[in-house]
Amino acid sequence: MAALSRVPDPRDARGVRHRLPTVVGLALAAVLAGSVSAYAVGQWIAGCSQKTLKAFGARVDPATGRYVGPDEKTVRGLCARLDGDALDAAMGRWLQRRADAAARAKARVGVRPSRDRKA
Repeated sequence: MAALSRVPDPRDARGVRHRLPTVVGLALAAVLAGSVSAYAVGQWIAGCSQKTLKAFGARVDPATGRYVGPDEKTVRGLCARLDGDALDAAMGRWLQRRADAAARAKARVGVRPSRDRKA
């Protein structure tokens, strides 16, 4: 989510109900779960649990006190206007940091040489 917050939001700040990282994060999760259309992404988001919506930073509806995800129209509109290069750069940096952290963790564990044992 922090990586997605670096992507510029092309929307006018007036009337924005869902933060860009929330919308894009939920859309990416839906695609990773197998959604192949904007409609399917919207359906996946609509089926999310309160715990999932909270984890993605969804807003709370003041009338119900429940987390509310963006609808298909919001996802479709934002993704159509999103700067693809900025999203690619943000996700690339995130993936590189993950790969570097994994490499450091592997190096800390180290590989011990095997010892020849004579019978």
